[in-house]
Amino acid sequence: SKKKILESFKEAIKHHKTIYLTSQDNACYGLDKNEISKLPELLRDILKIGGKYQIRIGMMNPQHTLPILKELIEIYKDTRTKKFIHIPMQSGSNKILKEMNRFHSVEDFKKIVKVFRKEIPSILIATDIIVAYPTETEADFKKTLKLIKEIKPEVINISRSTPRPGTPAARLK
Repeated sequence: SKKKILESFKEAIKHHKTIYLTSQDNACYGLDKNEISKLPELLRDILKIGGKYQIRIGMMNPQHTLPILKELIEIYKDTRTKKFIHIPMQSGSNKILKEMNRFHSVEDFKKIVKVFRKEIPSILIATDIIVAYPTETEADFKKTLKLIKEIKPEVINISRSTPRPGTPAARLK
């Protein structure tokens, strides 16, 4: 709950200068209770807490980030928010993103990066890519390389596609 997070945050800043907000997807905080993310509301409440600290916001998936992008930009402009965003691209091919059952497009990813780079020039972009998805062709892989060259993220986490039991991808050759 927001109450518990704020209590934990207040306690943490007594002992630490940087607080990492982490989860599988920070941008979907509160989606289980509402139609849009409550992350901006939570972050604004955190930033109301006095003290000398930095917040480092963890990974956010593009499909959950887009609806709150404008609010996030304002939050990132606060000096206590680390100029770091981890947003997974996964692939530079919309075909592969769809087949991976991702809910964003290459264009969504590029829009988020473009807005952050324009509004927060010092932003550090971290991303994840998955290579060797069973249906990925050489052309799909080249689209990923092209996107990396275009975006120039400061951090790239590269993973080889591995089947997860029970998923449609696990049945692919």
